Amino acid sequence: MMFCEFAEDPFPWLSYRENISADVVGFKMTATAANGSMIEITPDVAEVYLGRKNLSFAAFSLIVGPDNEPSEVDESLRRTSGGFSFKVDSEAGKEVLVHILTEVTVPFTVLVYAGSHVSPTALVATFLVPHDIPPVANQSDLFDPACTVKVARVVCLPLSLLKAIAQRSQSTECAISVVLQAPRFVTKLSDKIVRISLFYVHCLDMFGIQSDWREDICVLGEVTTWDRVHCVCKNTRRARRQLNTIRLGNTHLHARYLTAKVIVVPNPIDLRLEVIKEVSIYGLTYGYEKAIEWLFASFCSFFLSVFLVQPSKIMLSAGIRLNKLKYCKNLPWVSHYRYTEITLQNMKLDPDEMRKQHDYIVGLRGTRMYQPLREDDIRIFKRKKRLKRRAILFLSYVVTHFIFLALLLLLAALLRHTNTVYYNEFLHNQFFVDLDTVTKLQDIYSWLNDVLVPLLHNSLNPTFLPESASVILGLPLMRQVRAKSGETACPPAKNFVQSSIKGEIHCHPKYGTDPEDTENYTSSWIKISKRATDKNTKGFTYKPQEKRWPYHSHGLLHTYGSGGYAFYFFPDQEQSNSTERLEGLRSGKWLDERTWAVILELTTLNPDANLFCSLSVVFEVSPLGVVNTSLSLHSFALADFNRKKSAEIYLYVAILIFFLAYVVDECYVITQERAAYVKSVYNLLNFALKCIFALLIVLFLKKHFLAAGLIQFHSSNSADFIPFHAVSQVDHAMRVTLGFLLFLTILKTLRYSRVFYDVRLAQGAIQTALPGIFHVALAVSVYFFVYMAFGCLVFGQHEWNYSNVMRATQTIFSYCVSAFQNTDFSENRVLGILFLSSFVLVMICILVNLFQAVILSLYEEMKQPVYEEPSEEVEAMAYLCGKLRTIFGFLSFRFKVLQEPEFFMDMLYGQPEKNSRRYLGLKTRNINGRKMVYLVV
Repeated sequence: MMFCEFAEDPFPWLSYRENISADVVGFKMTATAANGSMIEITPDVAEVYLGRKNLSFAAFSLIVGPDNEPSEVDESLRRTSGGFSFKVDSEAGKEVLVHILTEVTVPFTVLVYAGSHVSPTALVATFLVPHDIPPVANQSDLFDPACTVKVARVVCLPLSLLKAIAQRSQSTECAISVVLQAPRFVTKLSDKIVRISLFYVHCLDMFGIQSDWREDICVLGEVTTWDRVHCVCKNTRRARRQLNTIRLGNTHLHARYLTAKVIVVPNPIDLRLEVIKEVSIYGLTYGYEKAIEWLFASFCSFFLSVFLVQPSKIMLSAGIRLNKLKYCKNLPWVSHYRYTEITLQNMKLDPDEMRKQHDYIVGLRGTRMYQPLREDDIRIFKRKKRLKRRAILFLSYVVTHFIFLALLLLLAALLRHTNTVYYNEFLHNQFFVDLDTVTKLQDIYSWLNDVLVPLLHNSLNPTFLPESASVILGLPLMRQVRAKSGETACPPAKNFVQSSIKGEIHCHPKYGTDPEDTENYTSSWIKISKRATDKNTKGFTYKPQEKRWPYHSHGLLHTYGSGGYAFYFFPDQEQSNSTERLEGLRSGKWLDERTWAVILELTTLNPDANLFCSLSVVFEVSPLGVVNTSLSLHSFALADFNRKKSAEIYLYVAILIFFLAYVVDECYVITQERAAYVKSVYNLLNFALKCIFALLIVLFLKKHFLAAGLIQFHSSNSADFIPFHAVSQVDHAMRVTLGFLLFLTILKTLRYSRVFYDVRLAQGAIQTALPGIFHVALAVSVYFFVYMAFGCLVFGQHEWNYSNVMRATQTIFSYCVSAFQNTDFSENRVLGILFLSSFVLVMICILVNLFQAVILSLYEEMKQPVYEEPSEEVEAMAYLCGKLRTIFGFLSFRFKVLQEPEFFMDMLYGQPEKNSRRYLGLKTRNINGRKMVYLVV
């Protein structure tokens, strides 16, 4: 065998010379035939390793650096990345090899994108590149990941992938972007760590020196790298060639030569450098199309500004300036206009015209314009100045009030009342099934087994409620509140001292009076000393009151704390687990005569609507021995403080700014008015509004911090009961507070609606009629109490509407608005008819109409006094409307301001009495705490 390796290309006259960048080798294998002649031997497979030449330009440095993750990201999740893009012809027919040259041993993730820009929609392939084994491609329907080269750190982009990218770009020349990601191993940008070699290879073969290089014999081998080419040559015509060689034994023997054509992909672009290049060219990190759109938008903005916005501003400012009279004092002493150098031509007048002009000037000097100011004029000017200041303050108060009202309405909308109603109704329909059939303690077990357990255990989707997207957070908790063992005082037993049934009479303990049991027991209520902590324990363990997240459970009879003998359900386990454990409770007589209440509590989350719901089912044992059941639900949503995904945070910041401004303003008013502050009803209303606003802020922050703590607790202790009921109770208090705040804010709107005469008239009539209203209200309250007490005592035993004081009060209130319902009075119809008849006669026909008569009688009498009494709000509104009319009059080129329309004046000031003269003449009245004398004509 003969093998030779050439230092230079021995065949410079052949083709491919300019592309051959690998060594040229040759070999020849011969053998001696039987007749002593030399024959050529062609092997089945020949593998040759060829070294590459000119490696200085075979690879380029890649800039890698840390990603721009937020600072709160965990250190283990931080990444180092780099990227580059290149263009390649998909019709070249060879796979592209990407060799990552680095000394670090971290695994890389190579992301291949179609096009020159990186976007999630352009991702076409992903490769995992460890440092010691060949890369692994993801399974995809776009391409066949099979490739010949299988070397560590060498990523092969197969021909099928290139064709898929070319088909997407609808061009044979396809642009490809490659991004490298790895666990963080650098802290700043660097181009000294990673180098990339980008190439594809053709193996060339030549038999004898008289032929030419061919590409169809040898193929690329598995261990090709950036500095060494592996070629595999297979001979498919060995038998025929050997026979021909034997026949032509005297022919000159030929050698086989091998080399490789290595083509380096030209002009790869580092993506980090490409961003810098686009900034310098376009000014922004946009592409060419986006830059053209920005250029068009800039031209449009320029033309709109020059031909529309600026002329409008000039016209508006000029109109405002022309509206004000100009005097000599308004002319500046120093300016670029030389008034003294203006020459007046053709000013020669005859004596008559000069005399007329002189008389006109003398008359003009005698007018009020050129006379000294009098005291009345000064007073008028001061009043106008005060009126202007008052109008500006009034306008600012009105604008800020309605902005604040809009913010509160937006906050109320974020509470998602409609969604919470539907969510509560959905859960109510699921958990209320057969709940009204529970009348005994043993019925509780039946309801738990038949209704609750199938709801908690979903075999198809564990921890989710059946046929819904609601997930159960934590473990559902069932706890029992029971009385402590011992003798219970029973007064009725003393009445049977001499009777034989004295020992048979005993009373059940009462909640709130007798002590609650907090001991630990075995499964048969046998006391033990050591407390068990396992949730699967077979004993009865007392769960103490929540201290970190306290809450209460409300039943029909009492309000219970968060403690009790706990029993947990495990939704992620089989349904049989809960069934067997409930059977153990039944056999251990968990419910007995000392049971006060059984409370079931759980929390669900609907991620689609972002709603939490705290659910409580309370079974209470009444003194009559009947079990009362109640189901309470409260849904709530948590605030979203993610600035990138939600705009809620801007609303909260605006509300907080308003709160701080209101506090500062109220403190300033208190320091200015001091003792007189409490004498104004308007000040008291403002103070109450600010206090409720402060309470709303406190409850909102408390709800947020409670929820954040519970969510963190759930993330670390998901197999435990999560008391989101504490958050729901704070949310309920916050909603009630927001309701009162909205009520007072809307009520405050009446202050600004006093600009209308009818509103002032109604307020004046009510204020004047307050003594009469109080007296009539006292009479109505007495009769109201009489009917309530009579109905409760006479009909309370048989009529549900009068069974207690609260229901009787609600029933009488409904009668006052003529809502007569459930008026059968089946036990005593005669008394019922007399009761309703007297109520209609006394309460509706007399007292309610008397209320109206007291107010309406003063309504007519207050028209003239309200018309005469000055109002600051009306003056401010009239001033603002006059300014608006002046501005709009100039814009419509009507320089002569018309008088105010009559209907507008009637709305603001009203009309005087025309048929009565008792209000005319000189009057004296206390107005705003001052005695004023005025004349009515």
